[in-house]
Amino acid sequence: MSRHPEQIIRRGETFTGRKLLEAFDAVNRKAIGGRGVEITTGGGADGGAYISETGRKPQRRVSYPVQLAGNVVMTPNVWAYAWSEVVRNTEWEIRAKGRTNLNRGMAMNLAEYGNTGEGIEMNGIDVDELPDGFFIAPLPAGRVLLLTEVTVAAGDAKEFWLDMNNAVQGQCQ
Repeated sequence: MSRHPEQIIRRGETFTGRKLLEAFDAVNRKAIGGRGVEITTGGGADGGAYISETGRKPQRRVSYPVQLAGNVVMTPNVWAYAWSEVVRNTEWEIRAKGRTNLNRGMAMNLAEYGNTGEGIEMNGIDVDELPDGFFIAPLPAGRVLLLTEVTVAAGDAKEFWLDMNNAVQGQCQ
């Protein structure tokens, strides 16, 4: 297949259920073939929507439950997390020979992505308005969360992501 854009919706065209399904089918045919694709709108002489191959592998995601074991401060209100894969029997148990940060990599929290330690953080809390003695806390060790392992589109590198809002902790002075 060429990397030239293929028009899938023309400007002014009515978005019927059938037309949308045809557009999604075109995207899926290319993506399932292992080719990265992107959809752009407003391009070309008549506007509309186009699909084109990017030449990059699409991202692959795998999710599994993990238990947090600790953290390391990266920047203000952003931590990297140690973790171990768990399995649910009657209780959550560390999986024998399972995946861990030691054989995969530390996990990051999507809910912390963009935190700066000033102003409104990603959990919606304005840290500048917190009373003295209060702070954004890292995710607690022992917490079981779903971790998503992402193969980055730029290559075979992997990233490990959690997604949970941080709590505010502290004591009144």
